[in-house]
Amino acid sequence: MRRSGHRIELRDAKDFAAALDRAEGDHPEEVRLAAAWSLLEDRNVRTGSSHTLAVLDRLGVRFTAPTPRWWASALAWATESGFLPRPDPAGH
Repeated sequence: MRRSGHRIELRDAKDFAAALDRAEGDHPEEVRLAAAWSLLEDRNVRTGSSHTLAVLDRLGVRFTAPTPRWWASALAWATESGFLPRPDPAGH
C-alpha cells in the first residue's frame, strides 16, 4: 500500500474501533464484517482455509499470487469506491 502512495501505520485496537465507527455510516455491512473478524482472536476462534483449498484443488481450481499490477488495480478500485482515501501525491 505504501508503494501505491497510501500513508499507513499500525495502530492499536482503540484506533481501529474509532476508524470503524467513522466508516459505519457509509459502509455498514463492511464495518460489521471487519468488527466480527477483529473479535475472533479474543474469542479464541481460529480460522483456516485448508478444507476450502483442498476442495478447490480437487476441482482443479487454483489461484496465482497477486502481481504488483493486480495490487495497483485493487487499490485503485478501493480508492475510487471510497474504501480508501486518495493516495498521498508525495508517496509518503
